[in-house]
Amino acid sequence: SNGHVGRERTSAPDHSPAAADLATGEQSGGSSYKEGDPVFFLEVCGPGVQMKVPTERRRFAFAPSPEGEGQELYSSLIIGRAHQLDFWQEVLSPDALSTLSRQHLEVQTW
Repeated sequence: SNGHVGRERTSAPDHSPAAADLATGEQSGGSSYKEGDPVFFLEVCGPGVQMKVPTERRRFAFAPSPEGEGQELYSSLIIGRAHQLDFWQEVLSPDALSTLSRQHLEVQTW
């Protein structure tokens, strides 16, 4: 452990209609944020990306754990081969995939 109290999120990217609406800036029915909705998106781009993959399939949605679930001070999203292998195999070229660590990046939200 790194000494922090938090919840690790390692789920696959969210490609649900609600996530797609948020990623494109559209809101269905004028709804506002609800607990469990994605709060940010990361979009994979660059020379190692397979451009045949549509932009919306290269977006990574993150929703923190609902409040009241344990005593976490933050939510943590770990990105890497060990956590979203299917996503990275689809999005990255084989050469780029070989440079992605098992736990490449961690994003923490409070």
